[in-house]
This record gives sequence, structure tokens and C-alpha cells, in this order.
Amino acid sequence: MNRETGQCGKCESEISVTAERCPECGYEPSDQGIFTVIISLLSLGVALIGGILLLSAIAAGVTGGYSVGGFITAMVLIGSVTLIPVGILYGVYLKSELTAVNDEPDMIFGL
Repeated sequence: MNRETGQCGKCESEISVTAERCPECGYEPSDQGIFTVIISLLSLGVALIGGILLLSAIAAGVTGGYSVGGFITAMVLIGSVTLIPVGILYGVYLKSELTAVNDEPDMIFGL
């Protein structure tokens, strides 16, 4: 097998490493269904709202609208809730990068 071809993750036939879909069996690990698109859009909306809330909490904390404890609590709560949709979006991104030959998502920092 040369570097320009690889094995399909499902039927193990030899195909191009850049093929998104196996021409033999039709395997497509990056298939984006309507459910994935809806979840992605909802996650993007929640992440944007969380980002706006974080910025407004920072602005209120800087201007003295919060006590130190209240500011830290707001940062932790809003930040942790915002990280969930960001993680979902990252997972959808990783899935979109998969090909029929490379059907294992790359892990960040080799973890």
C-alpha cells in the first residue's frame, strides 16, 4: 500500500486517503445528519449567549457591581455552562474532519 491510498475503515478495500466516502461500500464516517446540524446550531447559540454573559459579568466585576466572591462564582458558573456547547462544537468539528481511511478522531494534545 502506498502513501496515497489506505484501507477503508469498514470494508478494508484500498482507497484514496482523501476520499470522504468509500467507493466500494459507501462508508462515510463524517456523515452530518440533520440531528447533528440542529445540535450544532443550538450549541453555537448557547456558546454565543454564554460568551456575552461572560463579558457582561467581567464588565460588572470591573466596575464594582459584584463582590469578589460573587464575581468568582459568576465566572465559574457561566464559564462552566459555556464550555459544554463549546465541547459539543469541537466534537462536531472533529467528526467533520474524518475520512473513510482516517476514521479515528485526532485527540487534542495527544491525549
